[in-house]
Amino acid sequence: MADIYSPLPYNFFAKKALEVKFSGLDLSSDAGLLLVRQAEQGQQICQGLAQCLEDQRDPSKIKHTMSQLVSQRIYQIAGGYEDANDSNYLRHDPILKIACERVPIAGEELLASQPTITRERKSSHKERTCSDSAIICGKIHSSSSASSQRDYSRC
Repeated sequence: MADIYSPLPYNFFAKKALEVKFSGLDLSSDAGLLLVRQAEQGQQICQGLAQCLEDQRDPSKIKHTMSQLVSQRIYQIAGGYEDANDSNYLRHDPILKIACERVPIAGEELLASQPTITRERKSSHKERTCSDSAIICGKIHSSSSASSQRDYSRC
């Protein structure tokens, strides 16, 4: 039987070595998002979806890239937070910040707020229909590239 107190290694967080230990502290209830992020490292679905969306924002006002917004939204949904309203609370969550490649220090490198997520979600809905999104997901899923870097330029 595996020791439940042994550390779990993750290799996607480039800013620092990331090791998860079960210490009993109440830091976040969403540690499962790290497993989702680990899987995303190989599949790169968030990046692919972000590349398929046209960013119509003013470049001088962009604080979060399209890839960051898509990743944050997908990880929130994967964590059971389907409403964008939760973004204001979750933008401080250390596990979600790590999953979105941010440093998990309180008050630093905050994730997108609810208004930012909602604005982007509404502009994406205007731009794409459900069938378009299904086609995009199909292209990403059926990609047969052996490498982890996939070409999404044909979305």
